[in-house]
Amino acid sequence: MSDTNKSYEELEQFTQKVLQKMKEDKVPTTPEYYKIYFQKTLLEEQNCEFRKYVATINIKEEKEEAEKILDYEAKIDAISKLNKHILKNIHSTYKKNSYLVKFIKVSQKQSQSLATPQAINLFFKKLTSTIEHIHKSMQKDMEVIKELYSRTVAVLKQLEAGKIFDTKFKVYKKEYFLSKLKKELDNVKKYHFQSYLMVIRLNKETIEKLQNPINIEKANRFFSNILQNKFRKDDIIGYLDSGIFGVIFSNLNPTEVQKVALKFSALLSSASMLVNDNTVELKPVIAIEEIDGDCYTKIVTKSIKTLEEAYNNNLPYVTPS
Repeated sequence: MSDTNKSYEELEQFTQKVLQKMKEDKVPTTPEYYKIYFQKTLLEEQNCEFRKYVATINIKEEKEEAEKILDYEAKIDAISKLNKHILKNIHSTYKKNSYLVKFIKVSQKQSQSLATPQAINLFFKKLTSTIEHIHKSMQKDMEVIKELYSRTVAVLKQLEAGKIFDTKFKVYKKEYFLSKLKKELDNVKKYHFQSYLMVIRLNKETIEKLQNPINIEKANRFFSNILQNKFRKDDIIGYLDSGIFGVIFSNLNPTEVQKVALKFSALLSSASMLVNDNTVELKPVIAIEEIDGDCYTKIVTKSIKTLEEAYNNNLPYVTPS
């Protein structure tokens, strides 16, 4: 057996020991308590080589997180520098434009005193030369501004792509939510606890009564607020597109999941919106699937399929049997 496999096997055994210790002490096996027991209570009892192995794993995770932060800050710094250059060139263009306006006003006054064809000719040569010079200089500034603007937009697009929050609904974006779901599935396999994915949307009757996309968006924002206010701090909430939200319930048993579905269904069904002087109840459709198996994307696909079946059959919620 290689050293890597041996270390991994020791880690697996250690995780089981942590869970057993928590059960003996009658401590809830939540991720936060697990972390405390893992790091503070039992890790100190292990040999030096094992502690080094665990530290290596932690360092790797911290390094990945630090790299993400550095990349984000580098992009912010790049935008800041680009904007400073843009402002500098805008200021330069403004000054040249102001000078040009003053120059033309002065030239107008001077033109009134011109008496000979020779004086008029000299005047217009100077006027034309000055205007052309300023125009060329301003054109250079504008070309620089255009280039800087394009570069700023490119960096902003990169930042937008890397954002983890949906600005409209104030919950995690789909890509980040799915990365969290993948991590939850990995933890379920490693630590042998139960977790669930809840997907939720407005039911068909409510959609029809809301009548238009603007009202539907308002109702979905209300959904998002309820999700954020009513669930545990460690429950991960995301927007999965097409009016569907997702919530990851870490370390819950089937009975607790049933209660969650009932509670949230009742909570939303008691809420309403005024549409064209008519009160519309915001009834939800809910589907919950256990987070298990080999592929997190299959869990999402299955849960959304179950949700759509409930939606089409006008069922309030579907939970694992």
